[in-house]
Amino acid sequence: MRKLTFHPLQALTTLCLLVLLGAGSATAETYRWVDDAGNVVYSQLPPADGRDSKVIGAPPPPAESPEEAQARLKARLDLLNSQREQRQTSQTETVQQKADEAEQARQCELARHNLEALQQGNRQRFRNADGSYTRLTPEQKAERVRDNQSYIDEYCQ
Repeated sequence: MRKLTFHPLQALTTLCLLVLLGAGSATAETYRWVDDAGNVVYSQLPPADGRDSKVIGAPPPPAESPEEAQARLKARLDLLNSQREQRQTSQTETVQQKADEAEQARQCELARHNLEALQQGNRQRFRNADGSYTRLTPEQKAERVRDNQSYIDEYCQ
């Protein structure tokens, strides 16, 4: 079996021929006509039967360069990311606000309960952090009544 080999001059000649053929087809005119069946035909050659055809130019270049389109796309993505971050921040703040409101309502309920117990005289002693109990003096009881009432007045509607 014989092995095919290309000489450098043959390879260069073949390459030049391909480039010329490609360049010719890239700048060739495009013809448009309607055939006998009513179909629109586009071709690089005019109709063989001599019927009327229209030469169509190449499509216009893009309105913006690829770099401009890339920059516009990046700006749009940055804007969308910023809006997403704002939504997430807003949602986080809303969740935190609801949690704060729920805690505030719990504290108000506790203050009202403590005030009522102090005013009814039910609580004469209180449990300390170490587990021991302390009896309140009348002054301490009055101070706690004032503290609970002022908390309710300031934070509870």
